[in-house]
Amino acid sequence: MENAVLRSQGLTKRYGSKLALDNLDLTLPEGKIIGLLGPNGSGKTTFIKLAAGLLSPTAGSVTVCGKPIGPDSKAMVSYLPDKTYFNKQQKIRDLLTLFQDFYDDFDRARAEGMLRELHIDLEAKLKTLSKGNQEKVQLVLVMSRRARLYLLDEPIGGVDPAARDYILNTIISNYDPSATVLISTHLIADVERVLYLDVDMIVLGSLEAFYNQDFEGKLLVACNRWPAGKTDPKVLEQMTLPKDTVYFNAGTLLYNLAGQRREIDPSILYEYPALFYKQLKYGDQDVLNAVFYGLTKFADWRIYNHFDYDITRQRDAERVLRRCKIYHYNGNGKPWTEMYWGRMAEPFWQYAQLLPEYAGKYDELREKQAQYKKKRSADKARATRNRKRQKDKQEKEKKDEN
Repeated sequence: MENAVLRSQGLTKRYGSKLALDNLDLTLPEGKIIGLLGPNGSGKTTFIKLAAGLLSPTAGSVTVCGKPIGPDSKAMVSYLPDKTYFNKQQKIRDLLTLFQDFYDDFDRARAEGMLRELHIDLEAKLKTLSKGNQEKVQLVLVMSRRARLYLLDEPIGGVDPAARDYILNTIISNYDPSATVLISTHLIADVERVLYLDVDMIVLGSLEAFYNQDFEGKLLVACNRWPAGKTDPKVLEQMTLPKDTVYFNAGTLLYNLAGQRREIDPSILYEYPALFYKQLKYGDQDVLNAVFYGLTKFADWRIYNHFDYDITRQRDAERVLRRCKIYHYNGNGKPWTEMYWGRMAEPFWQYAQLLPEYAGKYDELREKQAQYKKKRSADKARATRNRKRQKDKQEKEKKDEN
């Protein structure tokens, strides 16, 4: 994987006879916020400490931005432990000075601004703050570094829901697109809803209303691109679904995890593809349509899962941009490849040019796309002429026979 921020190969860690990590191969790319989920004792903290350079592996290796664990890698890592390690007799201002002296990439102005927003007195001692505010101070300090990798061990453990929301919002709002954030938590049962988006999508507007909507007793929210009766009957028949099934595209999915834990045996998600794998045309999408048949609430696909192949004219693209919040580059044509002929490349490039891997590639790729589009138009015109000639020939032969 290109631009890997964190990579482990054959990583193993033992504490005496206890095996904490066993031959772990893992690669994390840059520009991602990644959750590390698992119950207590599953090795999350051990892995994070190995990546931070606080433990040595029994076997295998870890690298950060291609560098082995050592002074160079540690300079690129900002680490939040699962327990507060500050002297609670210290004032908040002293902690800021400590970070400023110790880390060259620490942005003190940024940290002070966030603390002011929290109404935390810089002259207050850490011990005088609530547990939630102590956690927030530590997070502010860690997130105010300009690091390449943020390792956050249980940042939302042991705090109230309001503090948890602030912590998660702080992580997201202070996230550098060129960095990677790894967040570990054992609070899997506390996650009540999850929004899933396909990798070939761009977000053009706020999703707050979509995310916070009422499930209305359903276990999933999806977008019904095709109304009942319009899906290929062979696809539905292979999945043993009725012909009037409303089939959804799995690009945008809002999961009601609380409801699913109560009403669905998770083993069905593994058993269904095992039983019907030969009949599945669209893989996981078919499985989800089958498992959540009758349990799905539908949202407007034109707003939350608009497909690329619907756009053929520039005015169509402008109309979509005025309304759409999630745009889906569905199908084979993608604006980051040479073989793209659609009208929605510019919204993608507004985002893409912020990322290092796309820097300087816009003009070159757009020129290649223009050439491909021209060739594709010529091929279509040639195919049309050939069909016309064939039709004229057949009509002439038929006329001659008569």
